[in-house]
Amino acid sequence: MAGIWPGDIHCVALLTFDVDGPSGSINRNPNAVNMPSLLSMGEYGPSVAMPRILDLLDSYSIKSTFFVPGFIAENHQDLMKEIVKLGLDSTSAKERRTSGSAMKSTSCSTANPAWKSCFA
Repeated sequence: MAGIWPGDIHCVALLTFDVDGPSGSINRNPNAVNMPSLLSMGEYGPSVAMPRILDLLDSYSIKSTFFVPGFIAENHQDLMKEIVKLGLDSTSAKERRTSGSAMKSTSCSTANPAWKSCFA
């Protein structure tokens, strides 16, 4: 019996990343913009972890998808350029991260040529 995946592949994995940074904290409490300690914890993801994750994915030629709130995309344009440069997929949603039910995705995806031109 042949499987649904090509060749000898028996299992696949999908890697996705939510790059929320401090947007969730700011959304829950707008005064968080005045709390540097809280913001610095949220900045670790986009500023420190993401470059490491991108290097790891690139070294193994692994494709993945990143979900990035508009607030983070605007404030980390070099990160967005790197995601596009590596040919990875990214989807932007609302200005800041909200609860999942309130989050509405936009048409901003690296699959859309207009999105790529924003960060090219």
